[in-house]
Amino acid sequence: MAIYNLSGDIVACGIAEGYTEVGGINEASGFLNNATTFVSTRSEKTYMIGGDGEKTVTVEVANLLSESDYVYAFLYDGNGAFTRYVRNSGSKSTFVMSANEKLLKLQITHTSNEKRREHFTISADAPISEVGNPNIINTTIGDSLAFCYSVNNDAETSGRLLLPPNYTVDGLSVPLIVFAHGSGSMWTWDEKLGHVYTGGSHLSYLPFLQYLANEGFAVFDCFPWTNGKTIPANAYSPFGLPIHKEAYLKGIEYVCDRFNVDINRVSILCKSQGGHFGQWAIMQNRFPFKAVALFAPSCGLSGTLFFNSTCREAIAEWVDFEGTSAEIEAFITSGKYYDSDDSTKALVRSFVEKNKATLLSMCPMCQGITNGNADDLLIGAINSQSTVPQWMIDLGLPSTIPTGAQPIFTMSANADYVKNGFIPSKFWCAFDDDQGSGYSHYSVYHWLMNGCSDTQFREMPVGSGGHNATDLDANAPKSSGTTALGITYTNIPTAYVEVVEFIRSKCGG
Repeated sequence: MAIYNLSGDIVACGIAEGYTEVGGINEASGFLNNATTFVSTRSEKTYMIGGDGEKTVTVEVANLLSESDYVYAFLYDGNGAFTRYVRNSGSKSTFVMSANEKLLKLQITHTSNEKRREHFTISADAPISEVGNPNIINTTIGDSLAFCYSVNNDAETSGRLLLPPNYTVDGLSVPLIVFAHGSGSMWTWDEKLGHVYTGGSHLSYLPFLQYLANEGFAVFDCFPWTNGKTIPANAYSPFGLPIHKEAYLKGIEYVCDRFNVDINRVSILCKSQGGHFGQWAIMQNRFPFKAVALFAPSCGLSGTLFFNSTCREAIAEWVDFEGTSAEIEAFITSGKYYDSDDSTKALVRSFVEKNKATLLSMCPMCQGITNGNADDLLIGAINSQSTVPQWMIDLGLPSTIPTGAQPIFTMSANADYVKNGFIPSKFWCAFDDDQGSGYSHYSVYHWLMNGCSDTQFREMPVGSGGHNATDLDANAPKSSGTTALGITYTNIPTAYVEVVEFIRSKCGG
């Protein structure tokens, strides 16, 4: 498209228009900021300005609140490396991009802390095309990109993105793996990608996630609690809450829209607590995930509902539970279906009865069962047993639960439940798992098979790390080799290598 003046002279041969979103850009390095204030907005996309020489560019903002607001043009070279920014006040500004500067992204800073979305037009004496955002690590957070994005009209949240070495702002898009973290990760808005608190230590999945990136995948995770409610510190996540699922789904949409990431090749890798999101994803048909890989996924409700009072308090902020104030308080402070205090136990059980449907909808193990009774499912996801069901023994599973392993949820005794999964799935689990029963995991896999679902089960060896046999344990099986991008790797957990093979087999890579 060209723009002419009244004399017929070309004054611009490229024009583009777009909108801003909540969030800013770091003035020193050009990366996306993670702040939640409304004092700045940034263009949703990046714009490539063609041509080999200098380019004259004009930016005009249609609905700027004040002429004292500043419009920043952040400039990058053709590889996405930040060069500088140009700042002008007022709704219209013109500047010159040097020959090596190819990419442009806008930021608008406001005089008032008011949520805004501006419409703008960019024109230049060179062709303009809309491209994905560049890959610049947010060094204030950690080793990945970190950015805020909207989940709904009342809540934003914080996302993490690791992009592969072959990522470019245009050209072929890259596939995406959603890493649904476990209970020890993403406790805060500014948590690092892959950071995990376990056994009193601070460890990291980042080397394993970097391996996935080196295989050509983008990797995304988020803080699913959002800023829509005030929750207690260190609450676990994700749970089967609408807001948690929405945070992930909106994050996927954001990443695939703002970056050169393929929304048609999105898969999930969930660990432990992340199994709430992963097992929901298998049973839903809202988003067409290519595959769901599950590492020792959280399954039932257990006798102490939702782990601890911090979790329950956070959940109660987001769920409109029924019951008296005393019943809800007993749920939060005790949460024990078998509390030693009879009056507290009665309150918790009354709470459970009144919120049966809600609790079942939040129980990964129960979701999608088509031939179960609600009462049996609920109690079966709370109670546990220390003996292996006969049907599992008949199939050749270890007949005795290994010492230290978690008990089995009693609903696992029913071999005939049916789950009709929409998304291909594979479980990696150990029968000596001390945090979640490998036998319970196997029962979910078996019920999916009963429903003719595309599913697999990978038994991790006893003694290879139990709950962490897929990743952090020193005894976890390891592999070495070369990635699809030609990058050598050493001592990467074998389960991660198998995840890549599984996702590619389902056309997700």
